Amino acid sequence: MSVPPSGSLRVCHRFTEPVPLSTPLKSLLAVASLVTVPATVARIHPSVPALQEKLSTARAPVSAEGTSISRTEMKEALDAFWRDDGMVDPDEHAVVDGMLVDPAFLSGVSGPAREYLLAFEELNDSSEASPLLLQRVTRSGAELFGAAGPLARTARMAEGLVPEGQGIINHDTLLATYSQTLADPDATEEPFWFEPITQRQLVGLLQGSSPQQPPTPDEVDGAMAYLNQVALGSARLYAGHWRARLHGEELTGYVIAAVSPDRRMVRMVRVPSGTH
Repeated sequence: MSVPPSGSLRVCHRFTEPVPLSTPLKSLLAVASLVTVPATVARIHPSVPALQEKLSTARAPVSAEGTSISRTEMKEALDAFWRDDGMVDPDEHAVVDGMLVDPAFLSGVSGPAREYLLAFEELNDSSEASPLLLQRVTRSGAELFGAAGPLARTARMAEGLVPEGQGIINHDTLLATYSQTLADPDATEEPFWFEPITQRQLVGLLQGSSPQQPPTPDEVDGAMAYLNQVALGSARLYAGHWRARLHGEELTGYVIAAVSPDRRMVRMVRVPSGTH
């Protein structure tokens, strides 16, 4: 599949306007300002007080980053939404929306942490998967990366496009199409989720693909170029860490998804990293 020319991609400006808040959401936004969570909210959404606790800890002077919330601390706090029921539901997403428009909350949130919060909100902006036409790439990793080695040899690639007018790529789209296209059909995979990553984290993942057989620098550079041909500097890079059982062995690895600026095209690279 060829990559559309950069001029044909429409950049999404989803966050240029404040998000209107309904009355039920105002009680949920107590979390954004780190005040007491209503008991009814805590009972319905156990992830909300867990999020509040993580953010309160991050703001403590004795935390690793002092009173400023770092990207890592923001990620760990938002992971609470996944850990309770494996999804980000509309109420939880509304809490994130509220955090993004609350100046009191954003005071003391580092730039990288704000970027993660924004990327998380966008990735999980719908609970419906769009019809992504994802297909396995038949060309070898050595051809696609321009270099041979353990990374090129073990990686599986797929790419696809959401038809015009039929939606955009979100978390559920990525997870559903990954399971149908790149997951090992003979293995049993545990549930996982995708999360936003930076270019630096992308390099770290690719370089640490296999401790026993580290990839060559040329493979890493080639894999990054392959993914960034689609992301085009849009920062829409996501990673998930999978764990599966096959014939009594436990397998682990990661999958990287690069999404185009208009959120219609994706490239995925799935890499095994170990056997236990």
